[in-house]
Amino acid sequence: MSIFKKLPNNIEIIKWNEKLEHQAYELLNKYKESSLFLLANLKEHGSKLTDASYSANFKCLVKNNQVVAVFALTRTGTILVQTDRAYDYSEIIVSESLKEPISISGVIAEWDLAKQIWDYAKNKIFGFDKVFCKKTMLFSIRLNDLVYVKASFCIKYLEPQNYAEWNAINNALLLERNLNQNENETAKHKRFLGNIQHQYLFGVFINKQLIATASFISCVDKLGQIGDVFTIPAMRRQGLAKELVYQLLIDGKINKHLEEVVLFTGEDNHAAIKLYEGLGFKKIGYIGLLFKSSSG
Repeated sequence: MSIFKKLPNNIEIIKWNEKLEHQAYELLNKYKESSLFLLANLKEHGSKLTDASYSANFKCLVKNNQVVAVFALTRTGTILVQTDRAYDYSEIIVSESLKEPISISGVIAEWDLAKQIWDYAKNKIFGFDKVFCKKTMLFSIRLNDLVYVKASFCIKYLEPQNYAEWNAINNALLLERNLNQNENETAKHKRFLGNIQHQYLFGVFINKQLIATASFISCVDKLGQIGDVFTIPAMRRQGLAKELVYQLLIDGKINKHLEEVVLFTGEDNHAAIKLYEGLGFKKIGYIGLLFKSSSG
């Protein structure tokens, strides 16, 4: 049963536009830590679908001339959503997303929102009963007291020539975490080069070989999000990930002028939780990662 009230009749679906933009951003910024995917995609790609992997046609739900929800179905098939938490908007969001020229394959949002949308979708769309469902813990850290410490390992920005190594590690990450990423190779390479340009991708190199990676998924205003933290299995338990994440935080503070950074990890990933808490991260909520199974 949904924890939100049933949807009222006087809801309008309106494409993102300049008239609604101020209200829409107010809603997203009210829940900024769980809106970063939406905010970052708007910043990077705008409000309309392009050939970029995470672009989307952004739409708003409006009740009594007030924006109550913002949602988008990315080119990779993931619904991103933020709402005012007053009603269960699942039916209208899923129905509207089904009109897009892209098949729905996942939902990423604050846990309660993601779960209610998925529960509705799996009763309406064939194959959605086969699902990878992950309730992840959302962590945050303030950077004001962070001090520079020189890394013990060779940690640096990735460069265009590192794509093959990065792609192999990224594919291993997706496989290990059972994530079904519907992204073609051309779009993925283009996204990689964009992240290189932003200096979002970091790696640990040992004997000139890429051993571990981590990245800024997004940086919006003074808030950043770290993700894709991964060390090849043979090199784990050596402190590489901890140093890598710390150097990202230092870079975020000094070079990207961030004041806060968030990240999320699985409730059962005790090693990662210990790592992040050891760096000073505090739990602030939950994010839902729900994806249609590749066999569905």
